[in-house]
Amino acid sequence: MTGCAIEIVEKRFPAVAGAPARTVLGEIVLDLPADQFVAVTGPSGCGKTTLLNIVAGLDLDWRGRLELPRRPDGSVSLAYMFQTPRLLPWRTVAENLALVRPRGIADPAGWIRRRLAAVGLDEGVAAVYPGRLSQGMSRRVALARALAVEPDLLLMDEPFASLDGAAAGQLRALVARLWRERPMTVVLVTHDLREALGLADRIVLLGGAPARVLADRANPLPFNRRCDDDAVEPALRALAGRFARELNEPQTGGHHEDHDQDGGHLEGGRCGDFRSAAGADGHGGVGGGRPCHPRQAAARTDIRHQER
Repeated sequence: MTGCAIEIVEKRFPAVAGAPARTVLGEIVLDLPADQFVAVTGPSGCGKTTLLNIVAGLDLDWRGRLELPRRPDGSVSLAYMFQTPRLLPWRTVAENLALVRPRGIADPAGWIRRRLAAVGLDEGVAAVYPGRLSQGMSRRVALARALAVEPDLLLMDEPFASLDGAAAGQLRALVARLWRERPMTVVLVTHDLREALGLADRIVLLGGAPARVLADRANPLPFNRRCDDDAVEPALRALAGRFARELNEPQTGGHHEDHDQDGGHLEGGRCGDFRSAAGADGHGGVGGGRPCHPRQAAARTDIRHQER
């Protein structure tokens, strides 16, 4: 299976109802190897969701080139988890999952049960309508639906937004486990650098107007250290400092990639430029449900408002 190559020259929104035209994405070049987990972060409104929509084929009005992962027969298998679960409210959970069920399944009910079990839901949920589900359960069903097509490329647009700390941590741990069990290329949009460090192999920062790649860093933490507070905290502060510097430096144009992978402390301690706040439940890490280390007053480093 091939990887994914994204080469955007320009994405421009036309003038509408008196509002001027706006170029939201400038030059963006990303090569995503097969089975790599990539987090994309950046200030609100910089075009992260627009980038995912382009990759998903939902936005065709742009200039550039896109190469999607292909199987030996030339087919493409792609899934998209949106910011909201987008379950059809007039269909039960089972009927929502049935929309993506492969043809020729000998035991449709058993197939539904296995899909639900994979995301930690029991078979009793199958007959429930989405309006009766909690937010966490709705997002688990959305994840089950996305994974049911066995995608080679999974796009995730802030899939843990609006969840409380414990539910978000549980879902992050579930995504990490499922990705390890069945590797695929994942592109996750998030404002949360701790979340990016907990899940991704690589973290890409978008910024500027129009947006471009300001930094492209490998995660300095191996997979088995991404829930270790003692390892995550210094890596988080270093990453926050680097990204704050990138967002606040005058941009000179052109495509810039920061491939520094040492994850060490940055001079100047610029992580203070980021808005940091302890989670309401005092939990951190990809797994959630564990008290933060006492030093971990900044349990979440959020960059949505950091660009000048």
